[in-house]
Amino acid sequence: MSCWASRAPAPGPASRSNSPFGGGAGFIFSLKNDYIATVAGRFGVAFDRVLLYAKGGAAFTRDKYYVNNGLAGALAGSASGSFNRTGWLAGGGVEWMFMPNWSVRAEYNYMSFGAITEQPVTTGNLVATPANVKLNIQTGTVGVNYHF
Repeated sequence: MSCWASRAPAPGPASRSNSPFGGGAGFIFSLKNDYIATVAGRFGVAFDRVLLYAKGGAAFTRDKYYVNNGLAGALAGSASGSFNRTGWLAGGGVEWMFMPNWSVRAEYNYMSFGAITEQPVTTGNLVATPANVKLNIQTGTVGVNYHF
């Protein structure tokens, strides 16, 4: 038996990192993904109440970063950027119907957004050169589903 399904999940959690290294005492580097969204189809094989599936589709995210050199006066400066990305998704999972209308699933997804050249906007006394940034994201999810 085989099946086809499509799902468009809500945006995923954002990640953020602040690192106090280099620069002045207030040096800040912040990197964040505003959202992760996917639109994917899945194809699987069912064995009794268990579905094993593979999936593929499109993935979307936005990188945001902010840097402040932590210096004061004429030496102060910052840089920031926001970059939308589109990529592809490949993954797989297993879903088990443990009682009528209820199932539980575990899923792995690999998303590749390739490499883009990012040029930040700078202010003050901070010089930033374009950077070639490659982004890949791996996620593992579990879920409980109710089937109407």
